[in-house]
Amino acid sequence: MSFPNIPNITPTISITTAQTVPLLLSSIALEELALAHIINAEAEKLQFVLGTLPTGTTLSPAVVSLPNLLAVDSSVQRTLRDVIKKEMLLEFKFENVLDLIATLPPPPTVTITLEADPTTICIPFGVSPSPVPITSTLTGQVLVNGSPPPAGTQVFFTVDNPALGTVAPNPALTDASGNFTATFTSTDGSGTVMITASALGASSNTVTITIVNCVTITLEADPITICTPPALGTVPVANFSILTGQVLVNGSPPPAGTPVSFTVDVPGLGTVAPNPAFTDASGNFTATFTSTDGPGTVMITASALGASSNTVTITIVDCDS
Repeated sequence: MSFPNIPNITPTISITTAQTVPLLLSSIALEELALAHIINAEAEKLQFVLGTLPTGTTLSPAVVSLPNLLAVDSSVQRTLRDVIKKEMLLEFKFENVLDLIATLPPPPTVTITLEADPTTICIPFGVSPSPVPITSTLTGQVLVNGSPPPAGTQVFFTVDNPALGTVAPNPALTDASGNFTATFTSTDGSGTVMITASALGASSNTVTITIVNCVTITLEADPITICTPPALGTVPVANFSILTGQVLVNGSPPPAGTPVSFTVDVPGLGTVAPNPAFTDASGNFTATFTSTDGPGTVMITASALGASSNTVTITIVDCDS
């Protein structure tokens, strides 16, 4: 009599010893769950025979004799003996898993450092190339037990307030020394973001980047009290005010010709011209507010490069009264 032939099955399985431990423990847990169902079924069998399990089913014969009860009890005992045998095998299996865990090397220690330079940047304002720093360079290193991991290890970045900016590339990739680099770019208004890098199941320290408005605008009006428009044919009176100011970006003037727009809270009382005005090489600008009605009070604000100035107030009075 010849031995049976077994097909030559050679599946490719790539799994480490450490990865087998949770699989073995899961198999033990599933088998224990199955045994629990069996024990519960045997308990319900006894309840059914004794009439303490409401099922709506009538026994036949309706009266259970003592020999019948002993027969059921014997059946339960045989089943529970088999359960106990299986429990002993599972105990041996569990002890083998514990022995396997003892042979495993300690998990690797992954350390990640992260830095940002600069830590204070400006909000974007639509000028390209940007005359102010709206980006911060993120640099760091990944080490596994003090040594760099394989080149190309992915490093992911988490931004706590993603509405204020983005990190690119995300993920970044380490080089042969475990170093990585990326760039955070502000995309919205001022605020603070906290960024964390993670790789190989570990996380870095958190770096904080502050986003500020680096554009400052000053505005003045002279005079601040003017007259209502003169009546036709009368002697002209001062019904205008000269608006002057300066735009600075990080303390320096922006490119000449930067537009400066004006907002008048009560446009029915007067107009600003030109609107927009344009800065000179020193960032200075000038315009004229002319009253068209009155009396009353207007508040004027200048804006440029996404920033706004202080507000100046001009009072319009009736100089003919």
